[in-house]
Amino acid sequence: MKLKANIKTLKVRVKDKHKPVLERMAFEVNQVWNAANEITADYSYHAKIKNRRLDALHKFTTQVVRENALIVVGNVSSSSLATTKRAKSVLDAGGFMLKTQLDYKSKAMQAEFVEINEACTTQACSCCGCISNGSPRGRAGLGIREWSCPGCGVHHDRDVNAAMNILAAGHRRLAEGIPVL
Repeated sequence: MKLKANIKTLKVRVKDKHKPVLERMAFEVNQVWNAANEITADYSYHAKIKNRRLDALHKFTTQVVRENALIVVGNVSSSSLATTKRAKSVLDAGGFMLKTQLDYKSKAMQAEFVEINEACTTQACSCCGCISNGSPRGRAGLGIREWSCPGCGVHHDRDVNAAMNILAAGHRRLAEGIPVL
């Protein structure tokens, strides 16, 4: 009878002795579990954002390709822009994916996709083609949003002028590629 009492007290002592260790292990397991749940919650949140962006991008590119027979884009490199201070904004915009989707969707829908070198498109006048000293140049020129051409006197918005120059270059490249009948 005395032996059974000793066994009971031994079990109680072992539990008491290891209780802090067991509690600490349970606490650590709970911490790991909670962290895993937080990661899963963060992942699902970011996955939802990613899926919404992809959906919007697919809808936009499909609409652009359906409505236009000629798509001309500049050759802006997302990877080189991602090294600047605006890296997060550049990567969030998804410029590389936009160009990729426009390219393969235009091939699938028999539209023409042309990629143009953007060098000097903001500097050259879209009306007369001259590059003046007053036109925006380099990083300092990024602050110049509007300028006037001294050659023809036309007032330009920097981005609209660049878009018109890119479109004209696309038309020239397309005309060069068409054989004479």
